[in-house]
Amino acid sequence: MKEVKRLAALQIQILKEALRLLKSGGILVYSTCSIDPIENEEVVRASLKDQAQFQLTDEKTIFQTLQQAGGYWAKIRLSLDKGAFLI
Repeated sequence: MKEVKRLAALQIQILKEALRLLKSGGILVYSTCSIDPIENEEVVRASLKDQAQFQLTDEKTIFQTLQQAGGYWAKIRLSLDKGAFLI
């Protein structure tokens, strides 16, 4: 568990840097091959905290089956300007 939390902290740093590089109106997809909320939803929430210029537009956890591996993805959009979002 300690290792998962350490890696989640690193993922937050990486995601925040990627968000910083996103252009106005751009979309970033954060994806993992994990179904652990610590590495997924919690990383996204922590990265977007106090970042009103970003909008979490969609996210999904995919549970493992015999036909597919599990994972998670989140789609994050940077507003065009001052709260206006591309539709």
